Order: sequence, then structure tokens, then C-alpha cells
Amino acid sequence: MNNLPSVSQILKPWQNYPWVSEEDFKRGHTRHAAFGAYLIGGWAPKVDSRDAGQFKSFCDWADKHVLEVWFVERKFTDECHGYSGTIDFGGKLDFYPEGAILDWKPPSALTPVYMAQLTAYERLAKKHGFDVVQSGFLRPDAEGGTARVDWMQGREELAFCAFLSALNCWRYFKQGEAGK
Repeated sequence: MNNLPSVSQILKPWQNYPWVSEEDFKRGHTRHAAFGAYLIGGWAPKVDSRDAGQFKSFCDWADKHVLEVWFVERKFTDECHGYSGTIDFGGKLDFYPEGAILDWKPPSALTPVYMAQLTAYERLAKKHGFDVVQSGFLRPDAEGGTARVDWMQGREELAFCAFLSALNCWRYFKQGEAGK
């Protein structure tokens, strides 16, 4: 099962962002790379000038709250359920010193798809032995102000059930394509 579908592939049919251009997606990938590199002290691509505020917001937040980095942009697999996913951040934070995972999102509204994505990631981290007590979305401020964290509190079970339903739909429809 080396070719497991990713969480993003599985949830793609429910992600409809017609206002987001291909350029926006590319900038988002660059921001992710820059955030990760900042945390581990590696080389990072230069962020677009339109993203300088988000990068500053992220760095200020990380300097204040990150105690220990376990991993950044790490891919995990779950052979039992049959999926994979790349988690943006796992580590210890000042308000969750036991351990937490974060998914980096733009400062826009959160969606049910994001909730399903995050719970799938949390299950992956736990399956691989990381003591995750909380998961959330880190949304840096576009103007460079204080980043916002939205924690998954009390919504995990329903969101994971929705993810598993999406996974089963993905399998069913992909299997149907293969059988043609």
C-alpha cells in the first residue's frame, strides 16, 4: 500500500475555492516552506511581498509559543485505514507542553473540510507515537499582527467520521473508475 491517497486528495471533491488562483496556491506552498524552514533553521524561499505580513506574524508567534519542534511538513501513513497525510507542524507549545499539531491556514474562514483534514492528521500523528493532546489551525495575520490559533475542541469525532466517509467515497468512486 505504498500509493495511499493523501488527505488532500480524499477531501478534494469538497474543496471548492473558485476565488483562489493557481498563483495563490503557489504562494501558499512558498509560505509553508518558509514557515517550516524558520522553525528548523534551514534555507527558505523568499516569500512574496504580499505575504511578508503573514511571515512576520508567523515568526513572532513561533518565537513566543514553540518550545520544541518534533517535525515540520512530515508525511505519515495509516496502512490500516489506507491513507496518508503531510502534517505542517508537530511539537511542544507553551500552552500544550505535552504536544500538539498545527495546520497552517490563511487568515480566512475555517471550513468543515479543514476540520476533517485536521482530525485525520491528528490520528496519523498519534498512530506514529506522538503524544498529541490538541490540534489546531494557525492562521497568521495578513498585516503582520498577532497570529490566531483555532483549536479543535469537542468536534474531533464527528469530523473524523466525516473524513472516513470521504475516504470510503474516494475508494468507491476510484474503484469504479478502475473497473471501466
